[in-house]
Amino acid sequence: MEIYAPIRLASERMNTWEPNMKNFFALFLTFALAAAACWFEEPVPPEIIPIPGTGGGQPTEAYFTAANFNSVYIAGLNDTAVHYEEAENLTSAVYYNGQPVAMPITVWVKVSPRLADQPGEAEGPKPILRAMLQYKILPSGSWMTVRDYDNPDWDINFDDIVPLFGTECINLNLLPGTEMLIRMYVNDGTYANGDPRADISSYIPDTVTWHNGKFTNGWSAPHVMRVIISGRRPAR
Repeated sequence: MEIYAPIRLASERMNTWEPNMKNFFALFLTFALAAAACWFEEPVPPEIIPIPGTGGGQPTEAYFTAANFNSVYIAGLNDTAVHYEEAENLTSAVYYNGQPVAMPITVWVKVSPRLADQPGEAEGPKPILRAMLQYKILPSGSWMTVRDYDNPDWDINFDDIVPLFGTECINLNLLPGTEMLIRMYVNDGTYANGDPRADISSYIPDTVTWHNGKFTNGWSAPHVMRVIISGRRPAR
């Protein structure tokens, strides 16, 4: 009997160890679930999600105000499709869309510092730290980035319209009648004029003013243009 006593004692120790380990794993699981609950919190609302790239930035209407509507905008495409010509005040500004344009496309833009006009901002100009051009083939294409200037070693500051993203920067083979959206994203480190990761679900009318020019995800009329492809221009 003495020979089997150690075996019985070992068995008794195992019987004691098993419930203790079960309690340990139950406690560990409780902490793990609690940590997961903290990790998977409610998502941050879209309007305050930081934008990737220089300085973060929040999508806002800060670039579509009385102080800034003439600071950053798409002026037109090639030499034929005019999107916007500077108006004296915001309420009289008109933006045109739905015009025919032939490939390849040169996008003419105005990009200059934003004037501080948001609550709590220090006075003065806010230099552009990032500028990006994107396009989307309607109705269900994905947004494609043409060029992205992220914290360049030169000032993005132009008094007049320029082909900032290069001449003939969009050159696609598309059927005549195809519709396309073109948008320009800017970021001054505090505010952005839209979310470059997000779609624009709003329909872009042929004529847009301040009254109907605020679209989804922070985007607004000066920075979004809808065009209809008419074919291709003759090779030069």
